Amino acid sequence: MTTTNPDTEALVPDERLVTLTSGLKVRVLRIKLRQLLRLLKILAGGAGSAIQLFNESDDDEDTAASILLALAVAIPEAEDETVDFIQSIVLPANFVEGRRLSKSQQAENDKLIEELGEELYNPELEDTLAIIEVVVKTEAPHIRELGKKLQVLFDAQTKSTEAKKKSNASSKPKDS
Repeated sequence: MTTTNPDTEALVPDERLVTLTSGLKVRVLRIKLRQLLRLLKILAGGAGSAIQLFNESDDDEDTAASILLALAVAIPEAEDETVDFIQSIVLPANFVEGRRLSKSQQAENDKLIEELGEELYNPELEDTLAIIEVVVKTEAPHIRELGKKLQVLFDAQTKSTEAKKKSNASSKPKDS
């Protein structure tokens, strides 16, 4: 079970903690499948600006800058996707995770989630940018590696498609 301990927070500062403009503290989660798919929906809505993410020569800072630029271009075209992503990537800082929670812990979690939902229904611009900044800084190296893997798969698919086209073209009978 993972919990946030206020006694140790000062000793080990968590770069993934964000204080929203309302004062509510949230923990930015690592990207998993659902968050990645939501992020891709944002980028897909931005007319292919995600292509910038896959430059092999970029270091982590350049990758982060590319992701921020891609998001800046894509977000206006993907309003609902952006809000969905923001809502899926954070939890209240005091949220207690685990399968066997007491009734009081579950009630407190429910209260925290409700408060967070109200806060992020139409998030403040500053909050949105702060959360996205943490996501980008945390995930840039992982997104770059994912981009490289996707590029390899894309190249393999392209070669396979081209080979099939050549095979089909050479097997067609010629008109006499």
